Amino acid sequence: MSALPVINSDPFASLWAMMHFPDDDELARAFVSLAQTVTIPIAKAEGYDWTSEHQREFFTNSKTGRPNLPEVQHRRYAGEAAGEIVRCLWALICERPEQASWDLAIRVAEAPAAERGVTAGRSSMRAHIGRFSPVLHFWGAWRIRGSEFKHDPGVDHPTPDDLDLFVMEAMSLRAGLREWATDRRSPDEKTIEEMVLEPWTGWAPLAWEAGSPEFGAIPKLQIATQVPWPKPPGRKRNPRPTQE
Repeated sequence: MSALPVINSDPFASLWAMMHFPDDDELARAFVSLAQTVTIPIAKAEGYDWTSEHQREFFTNSKTGRPNLPEVQHRRYAGEAAGEIVRCLWALICERPEQASWDLAIRVAEAPAAERGVTAGRSSMRAHIGRFSPVLHFWGAWRIRGSEFKHDPGVDHPTPDDLDLFVMEAMSLRAGLREWATDRRSPDEKTIEEMVLEPWTGWAPLAWEAGSPEFGAIPKLQIATQVPWPKPPGRKRNPRPTQE
């Protein structure tokens, strides 16, 4: 297991950066440092709403070795695509766990990914799963919650409680996926075992008080589109008797 490294004492920015760059610690650190250095809100890190030419150049200068704007945008779109596959997989598990699979989830997720401008071929979708495998549970939870955080007015970061809720949802999703994969004893288990990113050291889930609504658990989902469920195998036909 790998605990989230807290960069520059900022758990939210660190988690957001690792979700985008799980395969490159240096770029993840640069992503956090850059956003803090030029005071660009993390929520705008994929857009072009800069206040000065200096900021635009700083973010897109490939010679700095820092994540440039097109790369951040690509990672965001690809991460969302991977998260959509996880969301679809969870919905399939909720509906028919015995027939759910990564391949079927990819087929269901292809159309929404294409609508968001992501290359939606199945090989590309598999590549997204592989690239973001350590953080798939976070991207899946992100898509399940509608790809948004709750923010305080005038604050770039989500409320502390909502950040904790998001982490709880990601952990709940991973636990549910692991239970399903273990029951199946299938190759799908390997992909889920690779979801290794843990919360930062010292993190603790929000305490639940008796009588208050439950929170932090991943909800049951339903697939809104038609699912090409595998057909059950038909009965074997008896061979025709040979005529002598």
